[in-house]
Amino acid sequence: MSLLVRTPAPFVSESLLGFVLRVSENNGYDAPWHILRLAEIEQGQMQTAGFPIEKLSKVLGHLPESLAHIAYHSDIDKGHFKILDHSLGQRLTDAPLRLAQPAFCPHCVEETGHIDAFWDLNAAIACPKHRCPPLRHCPSCKKAIRWFRPGLLTCSCGAHLAHAKSIPIDGPVIELMQVIQSKLHGNPLTG
Repeated sequence: MSLLVRTPAPFVSESLLGFVLRVSENNGYDAPWHILRLAEIEQGQMQTAGFPIEKLSKVLGHLPESLAHIAYHSDIDKGHFKILDHSLGQRLTDAPLRLAQPAFCPHCVEETGHIDAFWDLNAAIACPKHRCPPLRHCPSCKKAIRWFRPGLLTCSCGAHLAHAKSIPIDGPVIELMQVIQSKLHGNPLTG
């Protein structure tokens, strides 16, 4: 049984923390704190590679398996940390993941309605589709983007993030980002 009014399923390539933010926004909360409190998840647990999906799944009324694909780990006892079912190695902390300082492509979020797990990777330094750097700071208040905000495209200051201006990126960086994203999504590389 769900404790929330709206409990969407995660998108196949969705960021786990982005999913929590999307669920919060869909339920009309001003930040994910409300959902985390319901799930009895501490702030420190949210921004680690050991995010407790079992607790979140109870609040959503979903089986934990429905969130396992987007979880940052699959077997904490063995120390295998994963993102979208891709191993990031054994006995890692959150080094390859960008969990405390989110960044994302607002154009992609506007088009797809979610934040892709690609943006959880520290290596994601440009959007392979829109050829722009990720948004890291609000163009209005200039503060770093946080997970604890009202919505996917809304800053804590209330500014809309969808149309932030950026400098286009071309060449080898975009090609590398295309390879990383294709590998993460399990898609064939296109030439």
